[in-house]
Amino acid sequence: MPRQTSYECWIKNLSEGEFVRTKGWESSYVRTCYGNISRASIIGTIVEKKDNIITIDDGTGKIDLRVFEDGNSMMESREIGQIVMVIGRPREFNNNIYMVPEIIKEIGNKKWIEYRKKKLDSKKRVAFEKKNMKVEKMTVPEGKIDFHRKIIEIIKKLDDGKGAPVNKIVEMIESEEAELYLEDLLKEGELYEIFPGRLKILS
Repeated sequence: MPRQTSYECWIKNLSEGEFVRTKGWESSYVRTCYGNISRASIIGTIVEKKDNIITIDDGTGKIDLRVFEDGNSMMESREIGQIVMVIGRPREFNNNIYMVPEIIKEIGNKKWIEYRKKKLDSKKRVAFEKKNMKVEKMTVPEGKIDFHRKIIEIIKKLDDGKGAPVNKIVEMIESEEAELYLEDLLKEGELYEIFPGRLKILS
């Protein structure tokens, strides 16, 4: 199953956008001038690093990247001053938008930044108003929602603090599509892989 599309944007498009927290298992997103973004691609410079938080700046604004386990491999090799491309999911806490990264890749050639700027400058924008806007919500089949809930409960029971083993989760789901449901939840940002083969709920 292909990953959900990531949309290129500036950091300010996320930080100034309207975070829409959908109900149930629908994917939350940020409404921006480039459309609704539930999975974003940004490029910026690392300006701060502390514990499980990295702050990047692309010239239009700053945003925090947050992971939920100390020593995450994506964070260990990152240093202040590095230019990185980040793909991840925007989330909101205390009215501030941050990102949960799926990929952090250092960019050695600065021409990529110029290319991204030209691409975004030429990208079609849409009318965007924060106030009194109508939110169109996606619908998810009820059966799929039930399976997602079941998976979350299974992971809660199996998690000993170091995540739940994927093979045990699959056994307990008792469905030929178990791995597809797990992949859905990973892509939606509801789960993350704390170690290879072990999953945790993103709280």
